[in-house]
Amino acid sequence: MQTANLVLVHGRIHTLDPAVPDATALAVIGDRIAKVASDKEINSLVGPGTRKIDLEGRTVIPGLIDAHLHLMGLGRSVEELDLRGIASPEETLRRVSEAASRAAPGIWILGRGWDQNLWPVQEFPTAAMLDAVSGDHPAAFQRVDGHAIWANSKALEAAEIKRGTPDPRGGKILRDRSTGNPNGVLLDDAMELILTKIPKPELATKRRWVQLAGERLLASGITSVQDAGVDPEDIDLYKMMVEEGSLPLRVYAMLGDSNRKLPDYFVQERVIGYGDRRFTFRALKVGVDGALGSRGAALLAPYSDDPNNSGITTMQGEQLESITRQALTRGFQVCVHAIGDRANRMVLDRFQNALAAVPTQDPRLRIEHAQIVSPADIPRFEKLGIIASMQPIHATSDMPWVPARLGPDRLAGAYAWKALLSSSVHLAFGSDAPVESYNPFKGLFAAVTRQDEKLAPEGGWLPEQRLTREEALHAYTLGCAYAAFEENEKGSLTPGKLADLVVLDRDYFDVPEAELFQITPQMTLLGGKVVYTRAAP
Repeated sequence: MQTANLVLVHGRIHTLDPAVPDATALAVIGDRIAKVASDKEINSLVGPGTRKIDLEGRTVIPGLIDAHLHLMGLGRSVEELDLRGIASPEETLRRVSEAASRAAPGIWILGRGWDQNLWPVQEFPTAAMLDAVSGDHPAAFQRVDGHAIWANSKALEAAEIKRGTPDPRGGKILRDRSTGNPNGVLLDDAMELILTKIPKPELATKRRWVQLAGERLLASGITSVQDAGVDPEDIDLYKMMVEEGSLPLRVYAMLGDSNRKLPDYFVQERVIGYGDRRFTFRALKVGVDGALGSRGAALLAPYSDDPNNSGITTMQGEQLESITRQALTRGFQVCVHAIGDRANRMVLDRFQNALAAVPTQDPRLRIEHAQIVSPADIPRFEKLGIIASMQPIHATSDMPWVPARLGPDRLAGAYAWKALLSSSVHLAFGSDAPVESYNPFKGLFAAVTRQDEKLAPEGGWLPEQRLTREEALHAYTLGCAYAAFEENEKGSLTPGKLADLVVLDRDYFDVPEAELFQITPQMTLLGGKVVYTRAAP
């Protein structure tokens, strides 16, 4: 009998496998789970070369998977100016001023995270505000949702954005009401006017961002990510890192961070399970609307707090349908950013047409975010086999201002995880980091309680959409694995699957709901190898 190279004993192991839901020990041979059972049964696999880890009663769950984040963006956010959570424009500008004072002359000052919804006066900022603190530097800062840029006058000049510059398709240049001049904020596809002028990062810089992000994700218990929008050259970088043994975690890549990359979609060949199943590329990402926080999400009826605005569509339905047909023909998965109810309906309509035209055995088309869905459209997800790739923490971040955006009548389809799950829709959960925290236990807490970390509101926001702990954990493990065609490889602690798992400081199923976000990983294993151990306090 082959002996294990690693065993874990004396634990509380939650497998998410109905065949053996709980156990105390687990054995690994190679990079796969060999057996999950009692300590006594696992001892039969222990040999002279077996490493034994005594869990001392600690809890083990499958390695968590993030179905939607931006890996390099997360690493980049570590090095750039972080404006998240700042409650006033004055403090935001103070931090910009400090960054400008430290920077070499003339280089770009970059960052992200500002949110006017947190400020006392919830209005978009202006270039003039930045001009006063940014010196001779061009400066540009993405909004927290990544769907707006706040730029100073030097950045606008670099992009040649003037009074007569037209709004690009799928985007909007905000303008001063009295003069008509650009005021420094650009929405959705208009952001490209600025982004294309920012110097591109070198390969070594991108590699460093991946490492920075990977270190943080492994420490949070995440062993796999689905990277929601990469450049064509990033596919080669990921493959190179696999060959070097330097890609820190498993990556499932979606090509195309914005619609400007459309010509590149079908140039790249699919890559499945590269190396030790560390990297896969078989998906495309497109976007059809903006974000709710910047009032760019496409709604069926106008915004309740902006009656002349129903949002932005960044892609025509015909184009989406054409891309989807081509993707289905070539064996690619299509993942579509859609936040508003009009955007979600358009995607469902176009997916339906494409699936009828190109019958496919197992397409697993996805809608990313699906934040506001008409209740009439919820059953269509299941009927068409569409995966709802959602981010629970968006609900608790957005809940202070969403009622004003939508009014009471549209809330029935807002962040409607339970309604979708009750309609037998496949849920895959993620964070959208760096838009939100990458910590999956904050996402699990949001999914189960629909409260912020101060436990407000009492009973949860729209509490009928709360999930059970098991439902939420499934969406962060098996649900994500299914969304990437990988349910036979990961998502549960089942013999034959990859030995990706996380050891916790407390039991996810026993800890009070109010403490779910405080759970802390003690150890993370990837393919049976310890890749993170929490230092003793």
